[in-house]
Amino acid sequence: MTVEGEGCDFRLTVISDQFAAMRPVQRQQMIYSRINPFITNGAIHAVSMVLLTKAERAGQLDK
Repeated sequence: MTVEGEGCDFRLTVISDQFAAMRPVQRQQMIYSRINPFITNGAIHAVSMVLLTKAERAGQLDK
């Protein structure tokens, strides 16, 4: 996982095979469930996500 950003705006890149059987919205829900306390308390205001399996990431690198 990588996290980029400053202030309250972040970009998350998570590579995990746990995403293999999930639709994109399910992947986002999984991550939001873990970061929701930080959104609720204002530590995170905006977040963008790239959520891929290892195979999907490898396919991006081949291009």
